[in-house]
Amino acid sequence: MKIARLALLATTCLLPAVAQHSGDPEFAAPAPRTCAAHNLPKTGGLTAAQAREYFICGNEKYIRTFSQRAAYLLSNVNIEVGKGRPFNILTDSYQDIDPSQTVYPIRGSFIAWHCYAPKPDVGPDNFPVPTQGRNCTKSEAKAATGISYKDSFGDWHTMLCCEGHAISETKWMISYFPPPPENR
Repeated sequence: MKIARLALLATTCLLPAVAQHSGDPEFAAPAPRTCAAHNLPKTGGLTAAQAREYFICGNEKYIRTFSQRAAYLLSNVNIEVGKGRPFNILTDSYQDIDPSQTVYPIRGSFIAWHCYAPKPDVGPDNFPVPTQGRNCTKSEAKAATGISYKDSFGDWHTMLCCEGHAISETKWMISYFPPPPENR
């Protein structure tokens, strides 16, 4: 009995914090990942690995875009966490942010994917539509910036976006209909 409990404990401790889901047959792509908890660490700053986890879990999801559902996925997520600083109302105005908590600047890179359900043929005017194995758009953010912060419930959020300071300055590299991401 003790050995079984120890084996269960060892197995539980070795599981990754970000749950990996098997593929989603509707989109012929991996399913969005989820997090078990969003409130660690309870005190002090978070690590780059934790900021990465919260960025992935806060952003991977199913969305509706243009009249169809899509899976929004991330890959190649790299994050660095800077030195904590006080909340600044001019730059940190997220609706759920707790202004009494320390804010951590972050920078990094990632690839964002929108994967659509594959279609069997071409669209109107021979416009290409997503087909099996080529049903995603791929957007690379090579120098994104943002923050990690706590909300009033003590949950962490990591916001990472765009190069430059405004969406209009974004230097996204977009590819249309590459294969879905394999390794995330």
